[in-house]
Amino acid sequence: MHTYAFSPRWTLTTDLQERTFLSPMQQAQFGVRLQLTHTLSPSWAVGQGFAYFRTRPGDPNSAGRLAVPEWRPYQHVQFSHTGGKLRIGHRLRIEERFIRKNAQGKLEKGFNYAVRYRYALLLSYPLYASVDNTHTITARAHNEVFLQTGANIAHLFDQNRLYGGIQYAPSPAFSVELGFFKMLQQRSAPGQFYDRSTIRATVVYTAAKGRKE
Repeated sequence: MHTYAFSPRWTLTTDLQERTFLSPMQQAQFGVRLQLTHTLSPSWAVGQGFAYFRTRPGDPNSAGRLAVPEWRPYQHVQFSHTGGKLRIGHRLRIEERFIRKNAQGKLEKGFNYAVRYRYALLLSYPLYASVDNTHTITARAHNEVFLQTGANIAHLFDQNRLYGGIQYAPSPAFSVELGFFKMLQQRSAPGQFYDRSTIRATVVYTAAKGRKE
């Protein structure tokens, strides 16, 4: 993930993702994301983004491994506040999903349209900071609920994602994070869910206008 700060209020974030099943080892999803964020105040921020994903079946043992393209513009608003050292964030994101039509393991012409609503509760707590605040260690957690609507959507509930991790920042511009990620996702059959636990590693670099690289 790379973030470029045009100014204290405007940032552009690019994100490249590769998600892989481990048993058996199969690609689950590939995606790229571009997002422009405007900070309105220390507590409020809004964003506009666009993402492209190629998603394979949720069951890694499935005989069909068709990668289905999806184009996804989205918008979000985020509010943050503090309780002592704990920083609490609330993010509402709305995604307009254009999912390529497919049947019997083959792509077809046209797209199915759906709207997805995501609410995330975001928590971060500082564990360590150097005297000059250039080296930090932070505990981070979030829980995100996904709801969806559309002509081809059978279930309102889509999924829930629970995450907890530790972030280490050796400088204000660079950080690495390692965490545990648990996802519960609705399957096509009523009352059946995918229940997955994974390890997620994230590397973030932030560049600022005027900073010497």
